[in-house]
Amino acid sequence: MILWNSQVSGNCYKVRLLLPQLGIPYERRELSVVDRSNRAELLGGKNPALRVPTLELDDGRCLGESDAILWYLGDGSRYVPEDAFERAQVLQWLATRPSRPGSGASPPSPATLRSTPEEGPMKFSYALLPDHPVTELVDSIVLADELGFYGAYGADETYHKDQWLVAAVAATRTKNIRLSPCVTHVILKEPTILAHSIATLDELSNGRAECVFSIGNIAMLDQYHVDWKSGGQIKRLREAHHVMRTMLDEGKIDFEGDFYRYTGLFTSARPVQEHVPLKIGAMRGPKSFELAGEIADGMHQALAYSKEAMQFASDHVKLGAERAGRDASQLDLGAWMVASISEDSEAAKQAARVVVAFYIPAMPREQIERHGIDPDSLQPIMDAFNLGDVEKAIELTTLELTEKLSLSGSPEEWVERIRTEVIPSGFDHLICAPIDPYLVAAWSGLEVENVPDQQGQLRLIHDHVMPHFP
Repeated sequence: MILWNSQVSGNCYKVRLLLPQLGIPYERRELSVVDRSNRAELLGGKNPALRVPTLELDDGRCLGESDAILWYLGDGSRYVPEDAFERAQVLQWLATRPSRPGSGASPPSPATLRSTPEEGPMKFSYALLPDHPVTELVDSIVLADELGFYGAYGADETYHKDQWLVAAVAATRTKNIRLSPCVTHVILKEPTILAHSIATLDELSNGRAECVFSIGNIAMLDQYHVDWKSGGQIKRLREAHHVMRTMLDEGKIDFEGDFYRYTGLFTSARPVQEHVPLKIGAMRGPKSFELAGEIADGMHQALAYSKEAMQFASDHVKLGAERAGRDASQLDLGAWMVASISEDSEAAKQAARVVVAFYIPAMPREQIERHGIDPDSLQPIMDAFNLGDVEKAIELTTLELTEKLSLSGSPEEWVERIRTEVIPSGFDHLICAPIDPYLVAAWSGLEVENVPDQQGQLRLIHDHVMPHFP
């Protein structure tokens, strides 16, 4: 069985989510949503609409349209019930479900089709702050793969363990989950070297690599004495994207830019995917958001939790896409969030509080204001960090502040927050960085109780949050 797929399509994601739930092996073939020049050649005899997803059966017959594919695959399973009325409910849900999150309310689905979905499809991914023992990190990615998470995105910073090596090992033990840095840095890491690593990871994972890149963590750049304030960083991102795209697509490059220059450079590292997704990581915007809409396969926004902050980003991504004549609905809009989930709501917030405190100094004023917070009110937290008083900084980070600057609490609170803040903004991808007792102790020396570890939180998300947003 072959699934003609695009990694940035929510409709394709639904099919990819159902296939492993049913234990159906399949081969995935990637098509670009940007370059459609070969669609007729590849899909002309399979799907006259030339759209993805298209499912090619072992006997050569083909099905297009995600709803038809879901119905065909689910027939005879618990996802398509035998009772006539319940089957009609499934059809009702398929017929009225919005194709994009935030485009309207959707009716409840019967319990057999996961359980009471509240909106359109939402991708859930696992974000790693890779500080745990490497074997635990890999085991957590393996579990996320088994649970149907879309991707595993590792922070590529000196502060943590090498996410590229963790992803490489995980590639050999997983089947479907996407593997990517989020973010990697095009100042500290040269784009051709990044393309070389991405292509190698893509081969290792049999076509599951992507890359989320940015200029980098500005606090870390200061520690490296890198001048990032002199301007031109949007142009640097544009050039880096061109360099990586060229190296991945062609395996060679000649280029004369303001930041990067090459003559006759080539590599034997070739990706499996026809089009490896390259996405821009951003926080403040608006120029970085617009650039993502113009040239990239998506945008992952860090540390945005309010509808206002995410809507601002979504609007500017769409503006950039429109300016470039692109379809913004085909782009991956991901929200990277400090997260903690537990049946004990306050315990989850106490865990998130520690990491929220550490991230406050990295947030631009504009980003803070979009959460209804006066940036000047956070100055005592930053002053405490500057004095090396981590305990005081965490103490000053109140639970009220933590609730605004994290996704933390009980499963029910998660569902409500996603429903009211994330989906209406147009984001369709939640990238959760679970804060567990190990990370709390590693970052602060403090202890928290009643908070599951990484794998426990992944299971809670899968069991109690994901079913609401199939």
